[in-house]
Amino acid sequence: VRCGGENVLAIRLDNPEKSSRWYPGGGIYRNVWLVKTGPVHVAQWGVRITTPEGTPDAATANVRVTVDNRTANGARVDVSVTVYELDAKGHRVGGPVGEQMPSLLEIGAKSAATIDLPVKIRAPQLWSPDRPTLYAAQVTVVASDAVVDRVVEKFGIRTIKFTPDTGFELNGRPLKIQGVCLHHDLGALGAAFNLRARERQLEKLKELGCNAIRASHNPLEPEFYDLCDRMGFLVMDEAFDAWQMAKRENDYHALFDDWHERDLRAMICRNANHPSVILWSLGNEVYEQRDGKNAPLAEKLAAIAHDEDPTRPVNMALHVVDASTNGFQNAIDVF
Repeated sequence: VRCGGENVLAIRLDNPEKSSRWYPGGGIYRNVWLVKTGPVHVAQWGVRITTPEGTPDAATANVRVTVDNRTANGARVDVSVTVYELDAKGHRVGGPVGEQMPSLLEIGAKSAATIDLPVKIRAPQLWSPDRPTLYAAQVTVVASDAVVDRVVEKFGIRTIKFTPDTGFELNGRPLKIQGVCLHHDLGALGAAFNLRARERQLEKLKELGCNAIRASHNPLEPEFYDLCDRMGFLVMDEAFDAWQMAKRENDYHALFDDWHERDLRAMICRNANHPSVILWSLGNEVYEQRDGKNAPLAEKLAAIAHDEDPTRPVNMALHVVDASTNGFQNAIDVF
């Protein structure tokens, strides 16, 4: 990069035939951002928020912040968090409902460091499809008495659990999941992302009584999850349509060995703060599930998901009877 000078950003698109079982869209059909930061900054997806405790009386938001230091010297920064409630349009409501005062974080040269900042939230409103209350955590990084980065991350306060007796529980109460599988495209409007079209699609589903979406069969655009948070949809986020065995000549199987861990971790890191997401799906009807000798691969993927996010269970679409008994049923949390 020539700082202060001219730079050229070149993008080459490789869109081969037979790369998917459905029309994925040709070209770049989602928004793309170029993010400019200072040398010391909050890392990409560097704010992870979990709410292990949440009742109408009290809640704690554990805010884990990772800060990158791209300089040749060590850095000492103060990291603080302020939490606000948001209204239905995403605007702040009143003053802070929780704060964590600045904590010192020391970062080595050309490295990153992480700090945990628990925030007690006063009189929390729990997130649910009927009342999708959201909060914003404002993370501020200060070095040498100057703000070097500030990030605002939205989240919701809710607890989830799957049990054999009551099924899915949200905030300690059973809730029937009534959902649909949704591809990334917008029907006759095509594959190019359109915010209002996606919002209208979800409005129509809500009118039909739908409260859940399965992202079929790959992660959707980031704006989709924001809409589900705000409109009150549960989400099963799905990583792959194929593993090592091909469904189409040029589909993801050709990339799986090199990219499956990076892609699975990226999906989880990007979407982990969304209260709408309740499940990570490891795949859709992959051919490997026909033979129990492939169950260790499912176990490997589940371990990656659990390592990246221990707060949510994993599942996958099992479409053959043998997968009920050949070991795949034991590799996932929700069968």
